[in-house]
Amino acid sequence: MAGETTRPASGSLSVEERRTGRVWVATVRFGDGQRSHRMLGPAWAKPNGTTARGAARWRAPGGSKPGPDYLTPKEAEVALAELLASLPPQIAAPGRYVRRRMTFALAVDEWLRHREEEKGVKPTTLRSYRNDADRYLISYFGRDRALATITTRDVDGLKTHLHAEGLSPRTVQKAMVEVHGILARAKRIGWITSNPAVDAERVAVKRKRDLRVLEPEQVFAVARALERSHPDTWMASLAVFAAFSGLRLGECRAIRWQDIDFANGAIRVRRAQSEGFQEGTPKSGAVRAVPLIPQTAEVLAKLGERKFYVGPSDRLFPSTTGAGFAGGEVRTALYDALAAVGLGYLREGETPFRFHDLRHTFGTLGARVFALRDLQAYMGHESVTTTEIYLHHVPQNDAAQKLGALVSRAMDPLGLASHEQTQMT
Repeated sequence: MAGETTRPASGSLSVEERRTGRVWVATVRFGDGQRSHRMLGPAWAKPNGTTARGAARWRAPGGSKPGPDYLTPKEAEVALAELLASLPPQIAAPGRYVRRRMTFALAVDEWLRHREEEKGVKPTTLRSYRNDADRYLISYFGRDRALATITTRDVDGLKTHLHAEGLSPRTVQKAMVEVHGILARAKRIGWITSNPAVDAERVAVKRKRDLRVLEPEQVFAVARALERSHPDTWMASLAVFAAFSGLRLGECRAIRWQDIDFANGAIRVRRAQSEGFQEGTPKSGAVRAVPLIPQTAEVLAKLGERKFYVGPSDRLFPSTTGAGFAGGEVRTALYDALAAVGLGYLREGETPFRFHDLRHTFGTLGARVFALRDLQAYMGHESVTTTEIYLHHVPQNDAAQKLGALVSRAMDPLGLASHEQTQMT
């Protein structure tokens, strides 16, 4: 377009306090006057005075970084430079917004920022979104694809492409939901005039209702096998705890002694820890209380007799340093214990038993004795529909007797048959 000039995007760094700790945030300014924000990673930084304009200065603390994803101030500057270098030049058109320069990759970044900063999604969920975007969405549409050129036919083509790649229907459905969200966000902030994913064909996935769960005696058999194979660890206690409390693996990592209310028979679920050892609120975002049954209380009381890590703020299931444990070793030990007690077949087929199925074990057992709404609260489900899957696994051993009694009453409403039978005897 005649008279248009281009200039590269510029940017600046800031540190923000989040629920999970400090993070580096890049503010990118485009040639058309628009701005975008992107989280670069957790910040390994501490305050170091202010600039002449009053902005905070940061420097790296002493010691080793908590993890490889943490960025020092210098590393954050390098990450910002790499981000700016990856962006296409933006048209400098004062007072006018040039939509054709907004790319799909920028829309992905904005959607991720919105999900993290304004919707408060978990770090693990955010990483999953980013992985899906890189593997399936950006690789299909292209980083520099102009948003305004994406059509409903293109979105339908993504679904066809992912199916052809052999991905599961659930994965395809998740990717399609994500691209819908990305384009919806772009429309909401004016980057495009309509969302082409609205009229795209939906991906229907039939929910599998077959769960791999254990009966109580099987739980204790697995626990005994873990005691034999890992005698000086909390592995056996963890198996019992998870099966009879329904806590997710991340919640088990983060549970502390102060969360166990022996007097009132309750477990307070206040936090969860990801595989990346970042700690935050449980998946539902809300604190909940779960029944502490006598059998679990007995196991925990015995666990409390150990010499170390028994203070109120200590974890029930710590690593050797007192931090949360890694999931890989726990899963391997559990699956070996299943095989040791003759339950190895549960690891076969399309839906092999996982650690998460200990949570499903609690759900199926709880469905036998708790009201559905109570079970929903105990498991921390946002929707009761999720909890209803456990109703299909409740054995109704007396169903035939109940139905037979109903038919008998309908055929003999006055109970004459039973009266005559009594008279004859």
